[in-house]
Amino acid sequence: MKYTTTLFFVLAAVCGFAQPVLNSGDLSPQWDQQYNFSSGFLNAGGGGADVVWNYSTFSGSPAVSYVTVYPQWTAYSKAFSGADYCWSVDGVLLYHNVTSDRWDYMGGVQDGEVIHYGDPETMLHFPFTYGDSFTDSFSSAYSFQGIAYERVGEISVEADGYGALSTPSGTYTDVLRIAMVETFTDSSAVGTSTLEIITYNYYQAGIGQYIVSHGIINYSDSSGETFTFPFNYVLTDVVADVKEQTTSDLRVYPNPTSGTMTVELPEHWTSAKVFLMDMAGRMSLQTQVDKTGVLQLNDLTPGRYTLVAQFEGQTISTQIIKSW
Repeated sequence: MKYTTTLFFVLAAVCGFAQPVLNSGDLSPQWDQQYNFSSGFLNAGGGGADVVWNYSTFSGSPAVSYVTVYPQWTAYSKAFSGADYCWSVDGVLLYHNVTSDRWDYMGGVQDGEVIHYGDPETMLHFPFTYGDSFTDSFSSAYSFQGIAYERVGEISVEADGYGALSTPSGTYTDVLRIAMVETFTDSSAVGTSTLEIITYNYYQAGIGQYIVSHGIINYSDSSGETFTFPFNYVLTDVVADVKEQTTSDLRVYPNPTSGTMTVELPEHWTSAKVFLMDMAGRMSLQTQVDKTGVLQLNDLTPGRYTLVAQFEGQTISTQIIKSW
C-alpha cells in the first residue's frame, strides 16, 4: 500500500508500524513483469523496529532491469529442472526454486557458461519476520572458459529492521529489511578467489522484488589482487505484461538443414546472442548475429537442437533439425 509523503510522516509520528511477515507467496513474481532499477549515491539508514527510511531524494541513472521468465522457455531448463522461476538480467539468467518454507537460488548462466549449485543457496526461510535469522552453506562444481572450478560458500541472513520506506517512486509501509552476508570461495588450478557480498534488501509483500538494495562487494585472490565495490539500487517502476518475443518473430531456414542455416531476427532486434543446445542440454554453438546471420552447422552431429536467441533481456527459442 502506498501513501503520499505527507501522510507517510503523519503516520510515522502518531503510531508504530505493523511488524511485517514474509511468506512464500508474498515474493512470488508475476510472469512477464519487468522491474527497472536506478543506481546512484544513497545515504543508507540503519536497522531496527519502526524505522522510517527516507530515500525520497535519491537521484540515480537507469542501471539494470529484471524480467521474469518461465525456466522452461530458456535453453538451460534441463540443467535447472527444479527451478520454478527465472530472472533475466541483461542477458544473465538466474534460476530459483520457491517452496512453502524456503527460497533457494539454484545457479545461473552468463554467455553460455553454466554455474549450477549442486547444493543450492537458501536465500530466505518462510515465514520470515523481524529478528529471524539463519545460516546456510552451498556449493558448486562448474567450468568457466575451459577451467574447472570448485565453489564453496556460506550465507547468513537476518531480518534486521522493519518500518516505512520512501523513494522517488513512492512510499511503502510494512517494509521488512533483510541483511545478507554471502561468502564465495572459488578454487581451480589457476588459483583461489574469495568474494564477500554484504547486502541490505527492502521488501514489501506482493511486489515480487526488492524495492531498495544497497551494500558492498569485497574481492581478493591468491595473486594478491583486491577490490571493493559499493552498490545502491532503487526500484523506479514495474512494467507489467512484458511479453517475450514469439517464435514466429524469429525466422530460421532451411529447417531441417544439412549445413548452413540463416537466422533473421525480429523487427526491433538489432543483434542477438545465439546458442544451440543439444537434447542433453549441452552447448553446441554460441555466436553473435547482427539482424541476419548465417550459422555454419556442417560439423554438428545430425539430430534435434534447441536454438535460443537473446536480446536485451528477451529470449526466443525454437527447435531445429540438423540432417545428414
